[in-house]
Amino acid sequence: MHLKQKLAFLLVLFSLNSLLGQVAPVAPSSGAGSLSDPYQINVPGNLTWIGSTLGSASNVYFIQTSNIDLTGLTWIPLPDFRGKYDGNGFEIQNMTINRPTTNNNGLFLNISWGAEIKNLGISNASVTGQDQNGILAYSINHGNVRITNCYIKNSTINGRNKNGGFSYYAYQTYFKDSYVENITINGENYNGAFSQYFRDSYLDNCFATGTINATGNYNSGLIEQHHTNSTTIQNCYSRVDLNLSAGSTYVGGLVARVTNGSITNSYYAGNIDQEGSPGTRTGGLFGYPSAGNSSGCFWDSSLTPGITSSTGRAGYEWGTAKTTTEMNDPNTYSLDRWDFIGEVTFGTDDIWEMDNTSIGAKFNDGYPFFSAQNGAINTYDPPTEIISAVDVYTNLSTYSTSFSATHPDGGATSFVISSSDNSIVSATITSVSTSGTTTTGTLNLVYNGSNTDDEAELTVTASNPNSIDISTKFNYYYDNTAPSAKLTYKVSTKNRWAASPGETVLITANFYEIPLGTVSISATNWSPFANQPMTKIDELTYEYSWVVPSASSSEGFEKFTLGTIDRAGNSLNDTYQSTLIIGALQPTQGNGTVSNPYLVSTPGNLAWIEMGPSKNGGNRAGGTYFVQTNHIDLTGLDWVPLFDFRGKYDGNGFEIQNMTINRPYDNDNGLFTNISWGAEMKNLGISNASVTGQDQNGIMAFSINHGNVHITNCYIKNSTINGRNKNGGFSYYAYQTYFEDCYVDNITINGDNYNGAFSQYFRDSYLDNCFATGTINATGSYNSGLIEQHHTNSTTIQNCYSRVDLNLTAGSSYVGGLVSRVTNGSITNSYYAGNIDQEGSPGSRTGGLFGYPSAGNSSGCYWDSDLTPGITTGSGRAGYDWGTAKTTTEMKTPSTFSASGWSTDIWSIEPSLYPSFNFIGRVFPVISSVVLASDNSTITVSMSTLVFNSTSGTGALESNDLNLTISGGTATLVSATPSSISIVGTSITLGFNLTGTTDGTELLKVNPVDNSIFDIDGNEAGVYQINNEVTLNNASTDTDNDGVSDLLDLCSSTPTGETVDSNGCSDSQKDTDADGVNDALDLCASTPTGETVDSNGCSDSQKDTDADGVNDALDLCASTPTGETVDSNGCSDSQKDTDADGVNDALDLCASTPT
Repeated sequence: MHLKQKLAFLLVLFSLNSLLGQVAPVAPSSGAGSLSDPYQINVPGNLTWIGSTLGSASNVYFIQTSNIDLTGLTWIPLPDFRGKYDGNGFEIQNMTINRPTTNNNGLFLNISWGAEIKNLGISNASVTGQDQNGILAYSINHGNVRITNCYIKNSTINGRNKNGGFSYYAYQTYFKDSYVENITINGENYNGAFSQYFRDSYLDNCFATGTINATGNYNSGLIEQHHTNSTTIQNCYSRVDLNLSAGSTYVGGLVARVTNGSITNSYYAGNIDQEGSPGTRTGGLFGYPSAGNSSGCFWDSSLTPGITSSTGRAGYEWGTAKTTTEMNDPNTYSLDRWDFIGEVTFGTDDIWEMDNTSIGAKFNDGYPFFSAQNGAINTYDPPTEIISAVDVYTNLSTYSTSFSATHPDGGATSFVISSSDNSIVSATITSVSTSGTTTTGTLNLVYNGSNTDDEAELTVTASNPNSIDISTKFNYYYDNTAPSAKLTYKVSTKNRWAASPGETVLITANFYEIPLGTVSISATNWSPFANQPMTKIDELTYEYSWVVPSASSSEGFEKFTLGTIDRAGNSLNDTYQSTLIIGALQPTQGNGTVSNPYLVSTPGNLAWIEMGPSKNGGNRAGGTYFVQTNHIDLTGLDWVPLFDFRGKYDGNGFEIQNMTINRPYDNDNGLFTNISWGAEMKNLGISNASVTGQDQNGIMAFSINHGNVHITNCYIKNSTINGRNKNGGFSYYAYQTYFEDCYVDNITINGDNYNGAFSQYFRDSYLDNCFATGTINATGSYNSGLIEQHHTNSTTIQNCYSRVDLNLTAGSSYVGGLVSRVTNGSITNSYYAGNIDQEGSPGSRTGGLFGYPSAGNSSGCYWDSDLTPGITTGSGRAGYDWGTAKTTTEMKTPSTFSASGWSTDIWSIEPSLYPSFNFIGRVFPVISSVVLASDNSTITVSMSTLVFNSTSGTGALESNDLNLTISGGTATLVSATPSSISIVGTSITLGFNLTGTTDGTELLKVNPVDNSIFDIDGNEAGVYQINNEVTLNNASTDTDNDGVSDLLDLCSSTPTGETVDSNGCSDSQKDTDADGVNDALDLCASTPTGETVDSNGCSDSQKDTDADGVNDALDLCASTPTGETVDSNGCSDSQKDTDADGVNDALDLCASTPT
C-alpha cells in the first residue's frame, strides 16, 4: 500500500473510535497550591480540575503522586496552563485525543507565561487532530517557560500539518534533559519529532527517536524550524527515521530550517527515505540555514545515501558526514571537544557516554548517548585522555610547556603532533616519560610568522597499548598586540558621561578580548585611587561601583585606567571612554526659555544637556534654548557622543575646542549622536577635534535628520576623522537639514568608502553659501570634496565650493570634486579647485565636479582642470550639465564667474584669487560692559563698535531695539523696553523704572532685540550676550532710620528724632557751603569751594580781624581802631603814613619826605 493510502486509512480508523466524555473535575484531596504545600495530583479528575479551576493562574504549584491512567477517556485539551507542575517521576499514561477535524491538540492547549513542567513522563499517548498538534501541548509560548527532565514515550500523532512531539510551537521556552522516544508522527507538511516551530527557544541535552511518515515538505528528525535571533540547540541528537515522499523539500535530519542562532555538538543517525528522489534543500543535518552557525555536528552518511549537505547561506558550517563506524568512534567527537564521562579536558559535566565495549550489542547501537540514559551502568571504556590539549595564547616566539596524557590502565603513551600551517607555527613534543597512569612531555612551539596576530590549529594523537589511538585538536594564538577595553558609566541605571559628588557610578569595563586573571581600576585626576579590584560579570565584562567624592574644584573630570593582561601576556594599553566629567553640572544661569536660555560655559554644562532636558525631560531638549558664553575646552576628555538633541543652541561666536572621540570599535560618532526634529545650531565653531570610530562618523554629529533642522553660521576647523565607511565633516548623514553660511576648514578624513568632506549622505537637504577645504585619504570608492551623495527630489546646493584634495587608490569609482552621486535637485554657482589623485588611474564614474548624476540639473559650475589632469566629466544621465573645466588662471579671473551671474553680494571675486565668501571673517557687534547708576535709574551699555538699527549702517538706536529683564529679588521692571535712551559714541545709556523696592539680589540683564542692532557692515548683534548683566543696588535698608534708604541718603547717622529732607539730612547735618562746618556753627556762609576754614567755618578769604570791613588778606593796616573809617586798603587816617617816613600823617609836619 502506498504511503498516502496508509495515512488515509489510519485517519479514518481513528475517527471511527467512540467518543467518551471528558472526566468530571475532582479537586485534589491534599495541598494548598503553594510552593511548600502543592496540590497533589493523582487521578484524571484532578487534571481536569486544573483546567477548569486554576489552569491560567500563575505561581500555583502542583505535584503528581502516582501514575495517572487515562485509558477509556477521549481527552479534551486543558486550557492555558501557567503554573508549576512537578511530575515527581510519574507518568500520564494512555491519553487519547480524537478530534480529526479540530486544530490545536495536546494534553494542554497552551503552556505559557513562566509555567514550569518537570519530572513528567507521558507514555502511550495517541493524538488525532487536524493542524497544530503535540503530545504535551499544541503551543508552549510567551516567555520563560521551562520544561525540564520530561519525556514523551511510545506515542503517536495523526494530523495534517504542523505536528511536533512535545508541541507544534515553542516560543521563549527552555527544554533541558528531555526527550521523545519511539514517537510516530503521521502527517503532511511541517513536522518535527521534538517540536515543529521552535522560536527563540533553547534545547539542551535532548533527543528524539521514532518515525515520521509525511507526504509533504518541511520535515525534520528533531526541530523543523529553528527561528531565532540568538538561542541555541546544544548537545542533542535524533535517531528518527524520515519516511517522506519523492522530491520532498526542506528536509533536515536534525533541523530543516535555521534562521539564526547556534547549533553545537549534536548529531543525526536516522534513515531519510524520499523514495529514491531527494528534493531540494534536503540535508543530512540541516535543510536550509539562512543565518546562524553550527559547530561540532555530525550525521551518519551510511544511513542517508545520496544526501549530503543542503543549500542555504554560503559559509554555513553544515556539519560533517561520517560513516556508521566513524560515528561509533570516540575520536570523531573528541576532536570537536565533546564533554564525555571520564574526561576533564572538554568539561566536567559528563554529558555524553558511548558504549565502546567489544562484547555483545552496544547501548544506543554505539552512538553517543546521554550519561543519564544508562543509569548507573557505565558501558564506556575510557580511552587515553589528553589532558593538556588546551588553547595556547602567547606573545613569545618560542614557547614551551608541559604536556600530558593519562590512561587508567597505565602504559607508555607516545605523541604525534602537527600544525595546520607550519609557516605560522611548528610543534614538537619532546622528553616524553611515563609514571604510573600519566605520560608527560614538553610541548615546544616556534612562531615562524611575521604578523602581530596569527593563529593555527594543532592536532595531537596519543597512542597507548591499552587504548585505541585518540586524537584531539587545540588552537595556537600568537598575539603580540596590546588588549583594549571600553568603559561605560551608569547612575541610577541610566547611561551617563558625567556625575556629581555623592552620586554612585557603576563603571563597566567591556574588553575586546578576554583578560587573564584579575582586573583592577585606578583613578588619576579628580580624586585618585589605585588598583581597586573589579567584579567579574562574564569573560569580557567587569564592574566597579564608585561613589563620587567631593573635591576642591567646582568641575573637572576623573580619568580611569585599568590593570590586566590578556591571555598571551600583553599588558592592557588602550582604555576607551576613560574619562567621566565630575562637578555641579547644570548651568547656573538660565531656565531654557527663549528669553532666558541656559548659559553653557563648561564641559559639564554640555554633558548636562543630555542628562537634564534631553533624557530626563523626555523630549530630548525639544524647544529648550542654550547659549554658549565662552570657548569650551575638552582637552583631556574621552568625549562620548551626547544623545539626540532637538533644542536650540547658539554658540554665540564661541568654539568647542579639542574634542577627542576615540571609539574605534563603535559606529555613530560625533559631538552629538543625532541632531533632529527642528533643532537649531548657530554661531558655533568646533576646532581641533579628533574623531576615531568605525562607521558613520562626523564632527558635529553622526546624523542630522528628521525634519527642518537648521545649521547656520557654524564651522568645523583643523579637525580629523579616522573611520572606516560613511564619514562626513559636519555629519555622515543629513536629512531635511538646512545649512547656511557654514564651512569645514582644513578637515582630514582617513577612511575606506563613502566619504564627503562636508557630509556624506545628503538627503533632501539644502546647502547654501558653504565650503570645505582639507584632505580625504580613502582606500575605496564613493568619495567627494563636498557632498558624496546628493539624494533628493528637489533640494539645492548653491553658492558653494570645495578645495579639498582627494588622495584615492587607483581605479576608485564614484568620485566627484564637488558631489559624487546626484539623484536629483539642482546644483548652481559652485566650484571645485582641488587635487584628485587616483595613483594615475582614474576609475569609472569619476568627474571634476560630479561622478555620477542620475537626475537633476546644474548650472554655473566650474572646476580647475589644471589640478585634475586626466579627469574630465563623470558618467550618468545624458544631457546633464557637467559644469565647465577651467584653467587655474581662468578660475582666478572674475569674468569667468560674472558671466554666469555670480553675485558679489555673496562672493568676493578678486583677480588672481579663487572666489571666496564675504561672510568669512566677519565680526559681530557685542556688548563689552555695562555700568549701573548708583540710584538704579539707568544702565550704560558699552558696545564693541558703533551700532545702528538697520543693515545699511544707518539709523540711531531706539529704546525698543533693546530688551531688559530682571531675575531674582523683589523689584520688577515696569516695562522690558527702556524708558529712555541716549547715545554717545559706543555708549548707550538706558533709563528704566521699577516697581517695588530693590533688595540687592535683582539681576538686571540687557540684550539686543532680534534683527534690531547692526554694525556699519550690516552684521547683527546676537540676541544673547555676555558682559550684559549687573546686580541692582539695595534700596531696602535704612541704617539710621530717618526714612531715607541708604542708597539715597546723603547724611548717614542722622540723630534719632531729627527731621530730614529728601536727601536724608537734618538741620544738624546740613553744611550748605560744604566747608565741613555745620550751618548752625558756620560764621562764614558760602565759603568758596576748596578753601580751608577754621572752626568757625571761615577761610582766610573770609576773615577781617580788626572788623574794619576789609579782608585780612587785603588789609594793609591791621588793628584799625574801632569806629574809624578806612580806605580800600583797610587804613584809617590815624593809620596812614603817605611818605612812609614812619610818622603818621596826622603828626607828620613834613609831608613828602624823600625816600
